[in-house]
Amino acid sequence: MSSRLPPNIDVVFKTSTEVQSADMRSGSTSSPSPQCEPAHYTYCIQFRIADETGQDFRVIDHAVKGTSDIWEVTSLTTFKLKMRGGGTSGSLLLSNSKSSELFSVAAGMHNDKPWCDIVVDVPDNALAQLITNSYYESRPGRFSANSDKNETTSSRGTIISLTISDLQWDGERIATVLIRNRGQISTSAPPPD
Repeated sequence: MSSRLPPNIDVVFKTSTEVQSADMRSGSTSSPSPQCEPAHYTYCIQFRIADETGQDFRVIDHAVKGTSDIWEVTSLTTFKLKMRGGGTSGSLLLSNSKSSELFSVAAGMHNDKPWCDIVVDVPDNALAQLITNSYYESRPGRFSANSDKNETTSSRGTIISLTISDLQWDGERIATVLIRNRGQISTSAPPPD
């Protein structure tokens, strides 16, 4: 299942100086903990990004739905979403520095089950918070997702795959984001089960 921004959505724009990978105001940049800290967070999803295109896709923005949920940025390719309860989610907005192509990956928990979604062909300078909030709006054209696996192709031919693993021993799930060109065979190992 893939999503595209509905035509009736109000897009909030940033200036070019606000869209920088170092400027991620929506999440925490503290050091990661080895576990999900069950006393504090019920669900953790660690996003691992594998860009096989050679096009330098980078996370430029991220957002969460829950007011006490956070993102931990552990590297340029690893982000940990920590949620205090179900019914919440988070989104990462990725940009290609060469072509300005934008897409978003989102994941969350609903009734103890993970869900994920990919939004391709995102307008320039859209905010991750706009995309995250759209999953919770009750209007036609909102984003919706209910799967733990997803793959779609952008209008520019970029293939984005998103898979969420089963619960790991440390209380986390792994969300693998694989970015490749049309016709390109993946060199990444499959995500763990």
